[in-house]
Amino acid sequence: MRLARRTIPAELRQLIVARLREAEPGLQAVLLCGSFARKTGDRFSDIDILAIVEGGPVRSERTWPVPISGAGTFHVSIGAETLASFEDEGEDVESASWALGFAVLDSMTLLWSTPLARRVIGPSPSERLPGAPPQLEDFAELFMKVRRA
Repeated sequence: MRLARRTIPAELRQLIVARLREAEPGLQAVLLCGSFARKTGDRFSDIDILAIVEGGPVRSERTWPVPISGAGTFHVSIGAETLASFEDEGEDVESASWALGFAVLDSMTLLWSTPLARRVIGPSPSERLPGAPPQLEDFAELFMKVRRA
């Protein structure tokens, strides 16, 4: 299986969902975030996932190396939050700490969900996040990441 630019093959999506369903008994939904949700991911991008769980997650963060035949090994980064906190976010939206103070569209794609999660999340899990005053530390951190790349 090859990882085409900007897409994650169905086989890889199914593998991620199956592993998360085993690891998180209260799993309600799996969201694709980051560059692949924005359709800008490539073979150098990691795969960002948000697991939505009922109650508390077993682990709030995890990473998995996933080998893909003919395409190499991909880094899957998984964060988790509760369905209740995801539902409450609609009223008090904060700026994104990673957006350097800019207003952004936080793109997310629903990969899998229960009917309950689908009702809570709605037709699109993506959300617009407001801007905030930029912090000097954010710019310095980004500069160092780019310099090391």
